[in-house]
Amino acid sequence: MKKQNRAEGTPAQMTAPAAPMAPKPRKKHKHLVRILIALGVVLALLVLFVVPKLFQKPVYPSVNVAAAIKGNVQTSLDTSGIVKSEEVKTYFSPVNATIQELNVREGDPVSEGDKLVVFDLTDLEDKNKEAELQQAASQYGYQDSVQKSREGSADLNDAKANLDTLDQQIREKKDEITRIQDAMNADAIEFQQELEDWKNEQQQAAQSTPVPTATPDPADPNATPVPTPAPTQSPASEMPTYTADAKLQARLESANSELAELQAKKSEYEAKKSSAEASILTGNAASQLKANNELTKLSGLSVEELLEKGREGISADFSGVVTKVSAQQGGPTTQGGELFTISSNKDVVLEINVSKYDLEKIAVGQKAVITMVGKEYTGEVTRINRMASVNEKGTPVVAAEVKFDNPDENIYLGVEAKVSVQGDSAENVVLVPAEAINTGTDGTFCYVVVDGKIAKRMVTTGISSDEYIEVKEGINEGDQVITSVTVNMQEGMQVNPVDENAGAAGAAGAGTDAAQADAAGAVQE
Repeated sequence: MKKQNRAEGTPAQMTAPAAPMAPKPRKKHKHLVRILIALGVVLALLVLFVVPKLFQKPVYPSVNVAAAIKGNVQTSLDTSGIVKSEEVKTYFSPVNATIQELNVREGDPVSEGDKLVVFDLTDLEDKNKEAELQQAASQYGYQDSVQKSREGSADLNDAKANLDTLDQQIREKKDEITRIQDAMNADAIEFQQELEDWKNEQQQAAQSTPVPTATPDPADPNATPVPTPAPTQSPASEMPTYTADAKLQARLESANSELAELQAKKSEYEAKKSSAEASILTGNAASQLKANNELTKLSGLSVEELLEKGREGISADFSGVVTKVSAQQGGPTTQGGELFTISSNKDVVLEINVSKYDLEKIAVGQKAVITMVGKEYTGEVTRINRMASVNEKGTPVVAAEVKFDNPDENIYLGVEAKVSVQGDSAENVVLVPAEAINTGTDGTFCYVVVDGKIAKRMVTTGISSDEYIEVKEGINEGDQVITSVTVNMQEGMQVNPVDENAGAAGAAGAGTDAAQADAAGAVQE
């Protein structure tokens, strides 16, 4: 019965124990969902990161390039210098007097003819009497020194000419004496040989004379043998004696006497030469003597002439600027005493210093534009020093001068001014930026981009401005030259060219070349 009751229970009772088995299919579903989600994430990552790289173009290093252009280029040298006057005059007092009026100060402009100094002539007459006497004495001394110098010059020239002649004559006379002595020596040698021959003959004769022999007496064998007489010889020749050639001896004595006379004359002219040299004024001594004489001439003017000069005072000989004042109003001045200095503002130059790197840009005759105090003046290079000097930084520089063409009253001496010197020019030539030109062991070259790759072109350059350089050979108009060269660049390397002037080209259109060249100091067509 119990079994039946359990088996025959209600449906609810029968199904109740099976309820916990339902979640099993749900677990499998959730696991599948997680797998699908993971696969989706992986797929998304592949789509985001991997797939684009499969279709992305390779990335190459970027280089800045600029197109070679055609236009005009001109070399220019932009620098600054100091304005200086070419005509500078220092004025001196013609009299011993007191300055009654002094109408100048340093920096004042003056015009030609302006009366600048007026003298007080009250005591002039007494003060200049002594100067007249000094002038006379100085003049005589000067003339005497000059005369002695002239005579000394004449004596010196005479002595030099005669010494040259005497030296030649002495050489010739010594040669003559040598020839006579050689002839006499030859006679002596000939006599010596003759004497030797005579001695040899005597010796041979002595050796050929037979020695006497004794013959015994046949009748008396014990008797002393009787010598057999030697054959009679010819008498011996006399020994030769040396007699010097009388003519040669006389010639030798005469030549020695003449040589002594020539040497004595030479000594006289040498003494005359030394005396003449001592009396001749040197260049510095003559200049000093002349300057002293000029001063004494001024001091020795007559009282009337001095008074006249004093009344004239001092006037400006040309227009300019007073650059120095040494006198004082009310103060005394002496003859030859410095009063003031005027520098012309009509003959004016700009003095500049040029480094060795800019020397090729400047030449005499080149035109220039000078800017001073906001005003422009034209000028021309008139002088280039051929010797360098060292500036305050220790750098060798070459001084040059640019002369103003049109100076005016607005010129300020001693101030700094800017200048642009216009050099050589070339028209309608190929130009590249200066930074695109490189120099290696094999010469000058440019890197260009051809079909996205770097190529090296050897080039021949010409005129250059600050930013552009003319290329005569190796580059054509439109070539993309690399302006950002690095040590890692190699021929054949693939690169991404970036045109640094692309923006300007789009905005300016056909006028790009002109804008670029103007910025470089070049004038484009």
